[in-house]
Amino acid sequence: MFDNVPQEPIVAITAEAIKDMFDEVAKHPNIETAWGLWGLTLKNVPEFALILGVIKPSENDIERGYANTEFGGPSQETAVRWYQSNWEEIRKQLPVNNTYNVDPANIEFSYLFKGHSHHSLEVYRLSDRDRRSLMEAVDTGLKIAVSPLANVLEPGHVRISKPKSQYSFVPRIYNNPVGVLWVSRYTKIQFKFYYYSKGLKDSGIYDLMLVDPKIISDMKGLPPIPPPGWHFKNEADFQEQLRHMKNYGCEIQVLYREVKKDGPPIEIQFVVKHPKWGDKILMITTSYDYPHTAPEFNVLRGGRGTNQEHFAHMRSLRHGNLWNFGEDFIDAIFRMEARGML
Repeated sequence: MFDNVPQEPIVAITAEAIKDMFDEVAKHPNIETAWGLWGLTLKNVPEFALILGVIKPSENDIERGYANTEFGGPSQETAVRWYQSNWEEIRKQLPVNNTYNVDPANIEFSYLFKGHSHHSLEVYRLSDRDRRSLMEAVDTGLKIAVSPLANVLEPGHVRISKPKSQYSFVPRIYNNPVGVLWVSRYTKIQFKFYYYSKGLKDSGIYDLMLVDPKIISDMKGLPPIPPPGWHFKNEADFQEQLRHMKNYGCEIQVLYREVKKDGPPIEIQFVVKHPKWGDKILMITTSYDYPHTAPEFNVLRGGRGTNQEHFAHMRSLRHGNLWNFGEDFIDAIFRMEARGML
């Protein structure tokens, strides 16, 4: 059927990504859901994709229904930018002679499309609309697009609230036809992995392929994986911080920058201005694991020189007297104003 395929497609996926897909589907056993996929591709191996992680849907970016799901939006875009930026920093530090024997120059970050579920409909294949969407993703720029389709086969009790570190979960492939993975923990869920690529399209193949994913349980041989940032891991807190500052009249820009120069993960930085501060600009820098790592506050004067000169004129402020665990940025802003720092 696929005699013209330039190379047999290879899709690998981490056990952690399978856990996250399983949990997302099991949380919504009676309604459809969806999630994003990200990972790595290789410049010199055109039909290879490694799925490293799942981008879980923000409740602001998904509309679940019995027969369809609308998915995508700012939160997915934020997560993609985060992982891509962190991966670029990781790649800079990878030695050429590494344990996985891959030249870092050949490794590319890739958004690998999305997975979703059909179990409420008991439809065990992609719909025509889903197939078109997968192929259009390649038409509009993706080198490789992978879409796992999930169906709940044996509904049961799923201990979603139990931390992953407290249970043993080993994905197993049962006696399955090509492209089908059955995963079981209290509930059995079937995943079918659909695949399409620019290579298939350029070879004149206009149909999707089912591929058998290689399960990777040992992460030692893989490049480092960036941790999720707090701004989409704890999206409600992130949006609340922005809302407080905007309601106070602040103008805010969010940046992803390597501020501390000590390697990934990069920092999430807020550039905050307010009309009554004049030319003063507040820089709030947070680590990926905020609030466990305290934010750092810096004030600079705008309106003179280049951005580099702006940062050279920063005045560092000790966070100990400005912010306490459990408080928001706005609390520190009020203290700084009261002390004449802004």
